[in-house]
Amino acid sequence: MTNFTKKTESKSEILWVAIVRVIGALMFVLPMYLPMKAYLFTDIQNVVMSLNDMAFSCVGFLLFAGGKNLGVLANNIGIAINNVLTKLTK
Repeated sequence: MTNFTKKTESKSEILWVAIVRVIGALMFVLPMYLPMKAYLFTDIQNVVMSLNDMAFSCVGFLLFAGGKNLGVLANNIGIAINNVLTKLTK
């Protein structure tokens, strides 16, 4: 069985890490946009974050914080799938 947490330091792994971190950063910041805008500008009605917004933001933070591990995992799963497909098509 393949070890899915082994780092390969390839360009595709760096790309996967960056993609996971960007998605996590967006998921973390987007639910807080309207409440922060309402807090900073006085002419906007106060907006409260719902429980779904808080959960979405927490998932985004976890994706951003664990982006390196999740990116490595995604890259290694892709390598394993590629190896299996290569063996099946030969």
